[in-house]
Amino acid sequence: MAQLLLQRGRPHRQRLLRELPDRKKHGGTPLVEWLLRKLRSYQQAHGTRLVDYLDLHYYAQGGSTTDVTRSLWDPTYTDPSWIDSKIQLLPRMKRWVARDYPGTKISLSEYNLSVGDAMTNALIQADTLGIFAREGWTSRPAGRRGTTGR
Repeated sequence: MAQLLLQRGRPHRQRLLRELPDRKKHGGTPLVEWLLRKLRSYQQAHGTRLVDYLDLHYYAQGGSTTDVTRSLWDPTYTDPSWIDSKIQLLPRMKRWVARDYPGTKISLSEYNLSVGDAMTNALIQADTLGIFAREGWTSRPAGRRGTTGR
């Protein structure tokens, strides 16, 4: 699927992503936003909060420099992978929670932004941890390191 999306160009990729069967079943709403809205509705109806954290896993899909960390926060950075758009993951997650299920904490319990040699990956890991601190991240991934050191 990723290769097909890459070959066809951005407008085609965006149309295909909007038309995925699971997304169509939810009125075109992306899965995470749909889930958070369902959780909020349940809480409102039953008075019970079901989830405390929104936890995602995140892996670089492309890039060959330390710039890959910009996909975590930078509103001007277009991801160089097949995604070919502005990811801005941390602010995006914060917006989802604020709008769809306020009070939910945010976590990336697993991530890998490795792009190459050990020195570059060490710089990426240091930058990533600095970004987490700057963005006021409340959760540090447990058990796994953010880069493989390859």
